[in-house]
Amino acid sequence: MSQSSFAAPHPEKPFLVEIRQERPERNGSFVPASSLKVTESFRTSGLLQALEPDDLKSLIYLLTFLTPEGHCTVSSPILASGMQLSTNQAKARMHRLAKRRFMENAIITEVAHQNGLFTYSLHPRWIAYEHLAVSPPHPTSPLQAAPRSVVIAHSRQQYARPRAEVEQMIAEQLGHDTTETEEEKKLRIRLENAGLNSQQAKDTIAAHPADAIAQQLDWLPHRNAKNPAGYLLAAIEGRYQEPKAIRNQRFGLEEKYGTGVMLENGRLFEDEQLDTDTERNEGLPENSLPQLEIDDDVLSLPEE
Repeated sequence: MSQSSFAAPHPEKPFLVEIRQERPERNGSFVPASSLKVTESFRTSGLLQALEPDDLKSLIYLLTFLTPEGHCTVSSPILASGMQLSTNQAKARMHRLAKRRFMENAIITEVAHQNGLFTYSLHPRWIAYEHLAVSPPHPTSPLQAAPRSVVIAHSRQQYARPRAEVEQMIAEQLGHDTTETEEEKKLRIRLENAGLNSQQAKDTIAAHPADAIAQQLDWLPHRNAKNPAGYLLAAIEGRYQEPKAIRNQRFGLEEKYGTGVMLENGRLFEDEQLDTDTERNEGLPENSLPQLEIDDDVLSLPEE
């Protein structure tokens, strides 16, 4: 489309910015605010017809960045983000609009800065300003400060959350599984301390019995593995037997005390503990010593 000029300008400008003061106080302070109106002149002056569709769209984008002080100004990166274009694409479109002339005047102004950024503004030729009257502030009763205890109680009621809710929210933000039980959590922590990552630990717990995992974790320090995490996974999946050190210890205990001597949860007595118990019981009457009970060929010591 040609950039030829049109007839004499319409007396009313295409855009009107209304500037007002919101929430005025008795001390003279206020909050600036503004709004932009598209007047009938935007159509009757011929400006709307003179703009190509892409240029009209670019102009509307620029108008949406009206500041509270009433300025239609925006930098290229912010404008590109609003237009959902790359910075170079936005700059190209705005540069084309800046070259347009209507009634021998630019429609927008383009300013290049030393840091490489560009800012774009609506040309003052096409905009009028109107300062709206300021209404006097509404009379209000003087504020009364509440006691500290009342303020704290109100804040807790409005903003505080239960501890359990906060802990669950933090766990979800960190990517933790909030549905795991306390036992699963303890087992996961043991697996992670052994070198597995969080996902490996969760997958292992889901795929294998907890007691089998715990047993392999108990045996891991006796395996002298160069890659503990990898060996642990292989041991759990392959159901490896007890390590040689534990087996030799068990054989020694069985030779001394008989087959199947074990503690609760399947853990063997330490040699030192057995020796200590033997020394402690020396000199006691025979009928006062703890007796071994035989149950299905497994020897177990009664609780003291």
